[in-house]
Amino acid sequence: MYACPILIGPSTGHRRIFAQIAYPLVREAQIVPLVYTEALDLAAWFPVVWQRTAESWRPVVLRTLRADGAAQPHGSPRAQTSLPLCLRAYPFIAERASREALWIDDIPADEPTNVGSAILDERGFPTRGAEQRLHASYLFQAGLAGTERITRFLAEREAFQPWPLELEVSDGNLQVEGLFVVDPALIESRAMKSFTLEFGVAGARMISAHAISLYRAATLFQRARQWSAQERAA
Repeated sequence: MYACPILIGPSTGHRRIFAQIAYPLVREAQIVPLVYTEALDLAAWFPVVWQRTAESWRPVVLRTLRADGAAQPHGSPRAQTSLPLCLRAYPFIAERASREALWIDDIPADEPTNVGSAILDERGFPTRGAEQRLHASYLFQAGLAGTERITRFLAEREAFQPWPLELEVSDGNLQVEGLFVVDPALIESRAMKSFTLEFGVAGARMISAHAISLYRAATLFQRARQWSAQERAA
Protein backbone atom coordinates (compact mmCIF):
# COMPACT_ATOMS: atom_id res chain seq x y z
CA MET A 1 0.00 0.00 0.00
CA TYR A 2 2.96 2.31 0.64
CA ALA A 3 5.11 3.76 -2.12
CA CYS A 4 8.35 4.91 -0.46
CA PRO A 5 8.89 3.79 3.17
CA ILE A 6 11.79 5.49 4.94
CA LEU A 7 13.05 5.47 8.52
CA ILE A 8 12.71 8.76 10.35
CA GLY A 9 15.84 10.07 12.05
CA PRO A 10 17.60 13.35 12.90
CA SER A 11 18.21 14.09 9.23
CA THR A 12 14.60 13.52 8.18
CA GLY A 13 12.69 14.76 11.24
CA HIS A 14 12.45 18.25 9.79
CA ARG A 15 10.07 17.04 7.07
CA ARG A 16 6.58 18.40 7.32
CA ILE A 17 3.38 16.42 7.59
CA PHE A 18 -0.09 17.58 6.66
CA ALA A 19 -3.71 16.61 7.26
CA GLN A 20 -4.36 13.06 6.08
CA ILE A 21 -6.70 14.23 3.33
CA ALA A 22 -3.79 16.13 1.74
CA TYR A 23 -2.24 12.81 0.62
CA PRO A 24 -3.38 10.92 -2.48
CA LEU A 25 -3.21 7.51 -0.79
CA VAL A 26 -5.66 8.58 1.92
CA ARG A 27 -8.10 9.89 -0.67
CA GLU A 28 -7.73 7.10 -3.20
CA ALA A 29 -6.89 3.78 -1.53
CA GLN A 30 -9.63 1.36 -2.52
CA ILE A 31 -8.88 -1.47 -0.08
CA VAL A 32 -7.34 -0.81 3.34
CA PRO A 33 -6.41 -3.25 6.14
CA LEU A 34 -7.97 -2.92 9.57
CA VAL A 35 -7.85 -4.49 13.04
CA TYR A 36 -10.75 -5.93 14.99
CA THR A 37 -10.94 -3.02 17.45
CA GLU A 38 -12.10 -0.64 14.71
CA ALA A 39 -14.27 -3.03 12.71
CA LEU A 40 -17.61 -2.03 14.22
CA ASP A 41 -17.01 1.69 13.66
CA LEU A 42 -15.91 1.18 10.07
CA ALA A 43 -18.91 -1.08 9.38
CA ALA A 44 -21.02 2.08 9.43
CA TRP A 45 -19.14 3.22 6.32
CA PHE A 46 -17.84 0.26 4.33
CA PRO A 47 -18.02 -3.50 3.89
CA VAL A 48 -15.64 -5.23 6.31
CA VAL A 49 -14.37 -8.33 4.52
CA TRP A 50 -11.19 -10.40 4.07
CA GLN A 51 -8.50 -10.39 1.43
CA ARG A 52 -6.12 -13.19 0.49
CA THR A 53 -2.52 -11.98 0.37
CA ALA A 54 0.57 -13.85 -0.78
CA GLU A 55 1.39 -14.71 2.83
CA SER A 56 -1.95 -15.08 4.59
CA TRP A 57 -5.41 -13.58 5.07
CA ARG A 58 -6.21 -10.12 6.39
CA PRO A 59 -9.43 -8.20 7.12
CA VAL A 60 -9.93 -5.08 5.04
CA VAL A 61 -12.49 -2.41 4.24
CA LEU A 62 -13.66 -1.85 0.68
CA ARG A 63 -14.06 1.91 0.35
CA THR A 64 -15.30 2.08 -3.24
CA LEU A 65 -15.90 -0.02 -6.33
CA ARG A 66 -13.65 2.28 -8.34
CA ALA A 67 -9.93 1.58 -8.43
CA ASP A 68 -9.19 5.32 -8.62
CA GLY A 69 -10.74 5.86 -5.17
CA ALA A 70 -13.64 7.98 -6.41
CA ALA A 71 -17.30 7.39 -5.47
CA GLN A 72 -16.76 6.67 -1.80
CA PRO A 73 -19.78 7.03 0.54
CA HIS A 74 -20.82 10.62 1.25
CA GLY A 75 -18.49 12.14 3.85
CA SER A 76 -15.56 9.86 3.13
CA PRO A 77 -12.65 10.43 3.12
CA ARG A 78 -12.89 13.86 4.75
CA ALA A 79 -14.64 12.57 7.87
CA GLN A 80 -12.06 11.25 10.33
CA THR A 81 -14.51 8.56 11.45
CA SER A 82 -14.38 7.08 7.97
CA LEU A 83 -10.61 6.60 8.05
CA PRO A 84 -9.20 3.23 9.15
CA LEU A 85 -6.34 3.49 11.64
CA CYS A 86 -3.82 2.89 8.85
CA LEU A 87 -5.01 6.06 7.15
CA ARG A 88 -5.39 8.06 10.36
CA ALA A 89 -1.73 7.30 10.98
CA TYR A 90 -0.63 8.31 7.50
CA PRO A 91 1.95 9.29 6.37
CA PHE A 92 3.34 7.15 9.22
CA ILE A 93 3.31 3.46 8.38
CA ALA A 94 1.12 1.79 10.99
CA GLU A 95 2.28 -1.73 10.10
CA ARG A 96 5.85 -0.80 11.05
CA ALA A 97 5.04 1.24 14.15
CA SER A 98 7.22 0.67 17.23
CA ARG A 99 8.59 2.66 20.15
CA GLU A 100 12.11 2.31 18.76
CA ALA A 101 11.64 3.25 15.09
CA LEU A 102 9.42 5.59 13.10
CA TRP A 103 8.64 4.82 9.48
CA ILE A 104 6.98 7.21 7.09
CA ASP A 105 5.81 7.00 3.50
CA ASP A 106 7.99 9.58 1.79
CA ILE A 107 5.34 10.89 -0.58
CA PRO A 108 4.59 14.63 -0.86
CA ALA A 109 1.17 15.97 0.03
CA ASP A 110 -0.38 17.13 -3.24
CA GLU A 111 -3.33 19.01 -1.69
CA PRO A 112 -2.06 20.70 1.49
CA THR A 113 -4.42 23.19 3.12
CA ASN A 114 -1.86 24.76 5.47
CA VAL A 115 1.86 24.79 6.24
CA GLY A 116 1.67 21.52 8.17
CA SER A 117 4.06 20.69 10.99
CA ALA A 118 7.47 19.13 11.37
CA ILE A 119 7.73 15.50 12.44
CA LEU A 120 10.22 16.18 15.24
CA ASP A 121 10.69 19.31 17.32
CA GLU A 122 14.03 20.94 18.11
CA ARG A 123 14.60 18.46 20.96
CA GLY A 124 14.07 15.48 18.67
CA PHE A 125 10.63 14.57 20.07
CA PRO A 126 7.51 14.06 17.94
CA THR A 127 5.40 17.17 17.46
CA ARG A 128 1.71 17.19 18.36
CA GLY A 129 0.71 16.38 14.79
CA ALA A 130 3.12 13.47 14.70
CA GLU A 131 1.93 12.20 18.10
CA GLN A 132 -1.67 12.04 16.90
CA ARG A 133 -0.66 9.86 13.98
CA LEU A 134 1.64 7.73 16.08
CA HIS A 135 -1.24 7.11 18.49
CA ALA A 136 -3.26 5.70 15.59
CA SER A 137 -0.26 3.57 14.62
CA TYR A 138 0.06 2.13 18.11
CA LEU A 139 -3.69 1.39 18.26
CA PHE A 140 -3.31 -0.53 15.02
CA GLN A 141 -0.36 -2.47 16.40
CA ALA A 142 -2.22 -3.19 19.65
CA GLY A 143 -5.07 -4.81 17.74
CA LEU A 144 -2.95 -6.70 15.26
CA ALA A 145 -2.26 -9.87 17.25
CA GLY A 146 -5.92 -10.37 18.15
CA THR A 147 -6.96 -9.73 14.56
CA GLU A 148 -4.49 -12.30 13.28
CA ARG A 149 -5.76 -14.90 15.78
CA ILE A 150 -9.37 -14.34 14.76
CA THR A 151 -8.47 -14.56 11.08
CA ARG A 152 -6.36 -17.68 11.58
CA PHE A 153 -9.23 -19.41 13.42
CA LEU A 154 -11.58 -18.72 10.51
CA ALA A 155 -9.04 -19.66 7.82
CA GLU A 156 -8.22 -22.99 9.50
CA ARG A 157 -11.93 -23.88 9.38
CA GLU A 158 -12.18 -22.84 5.72
CA ALA A 159 -14.74 -20.23 6.66
CA PHE A 160 -14.04 -17.85 3.79
CA GLN A 161 -15.93 -17.85 0.51
CA PRO A 162 -15.35 -15.57 -2.49
CA TRP A 163 -17.26 -12.29 -2.68
CA PRO A 164 -16.96 -11.09 -6.29
CA LEU A 165 -18.42 -7.69 -7.08
CA GLU A 166 -19.31 -6.42 -10.53
CA LEU A 167 -21.23 -3.40 -11.72
CA GLU A 168 -22.00 -2.32 -15.27
CA VAL A 169 -21.78 1.44 -15.67
CA SER A 170 -21.87 3.74 -18.66
CA ASP A 171 -18.09 3.74 -19.11
CA GLY A 172 -17.59 -0.01 -18.69
CA ASN A 173 -17.66 -2.63 -15.97
CA LEU A 174 -16.38 -2.18 -12.44
CA GLN A 175 -15.02 -5.37 -10.90
CA VAL A 176 -13.50 -6.05 -7.52
CA GLU A 177 -11.91 -9.46 -7.10
CA GLY A 178 -9.96 -11.20 -4.36
CA LEU A 179 -12.34 -10.40 -1.51
CA PHE A 180 -13.93 -12.97 0.79
CA VAL A 181 -16.74 -13.17 3.32
CA VAL A 182 -17.42 -15.59 6.14
CA ASP A 183 -19.76 -18.40 5.13
CA PRO A 184 -23.14 -17.48 6.71
CA ALA A 185 -23.77 -21.16 7.43
CA LEU A 186 -20.66 -21.25 9.59
CA ILE A 187 -21.78 -18.24 11.59
CA GLU A 188 -24.93 -20.16 12.52
CA SER A 189 -23.12 -23.44 13.18
CA ARG A 190 -21.86 -24.99 16.39
CA ALA A 191 -18.30 -24.20 15.34
CA MET A 192 -18.96 -20.59 16.31
CA LYS A 193 -19.47 -21.66 19.91
CA SER A 194 -15.76 -22.43 20.22
CA PHE A 195 -15.03 -19.16 18.43
CA THR A 196 -17.06 -17.25 21.02
CA LEU A 197 -15.42 -19.11 23.89
CA GLU A 198 -11.96 -18.30 22.57
CA PHE A 199 -12.44 -14.69 21.51
CA GLY A 200 -15.34 -13.52 23.66
CA VAL A 201 -16.86 -10.10 23.05
CA ALA A 202 -14.00 -9.03 20.81
CA GLY A 203 -14.62 -11.90 18.39
CA ALA A 204 -18.38 -11.40 18.48
CA ARG A 205 -17.97 -7.71 17.63
CA MET A 206 -15.72 -8.56 14.69
CA ILE A 207 -18.15 -11.10 13.24
CA SER A 208 -21.12 -8.81 13.86
CA ALA A 209 -19.33 -5.90 12.20
CA HIS A 210 -18.56 -8.09 9.20
CA ALA A 211 -22.15 -9.34 8.87
CA ILE A 212 -23.89 -5.98 9.14
CA SER A 213 -21.33 -4.18 7.01
CA LEU A 214 -22.12 -6.21 3.90
CA TYR A 215 -25.24 -4.09 3.45
CA ARG A 216 -22.91 -1.15 2.81
CA ALA A 217 -22.15 -2.68 -0.58
CA ALA A 218 -25.47 -1.26 -1.77
CA THR A 219 -24.17 2.23 -0.99
CA LEU A 220 -21.02 1.56 -2.98
CA PHE A 221 -23.06 0.41 -5.96
CA GLN A 222 -25.27 3.50 -5.74
CA ARG A 223 -22.34 5.89 -5.46
CA ALA A 224 -20.54 4.23 -8.39
CA ARG A 225 -23.63 4.62 -10.58
CA GLN A 226 -24.03 8.25 -9.55
CA TRP A 227 -20.38 8.99 -10.24
CA SER A 228 -20.55 7.37 -13.67
CA ALA A 229 -23.68 9.34 -14.53
CA GLN A 230 -22.06 12.62 -13.45
CA GLU A 231 -18.97 11.91 -15.54
CA ARG A 232 -21.11 11.08 -18.54
CA ALA A 233 -23.11 14.31 -18.17
CA ALA A 234 -20.00 16.47 -17.76
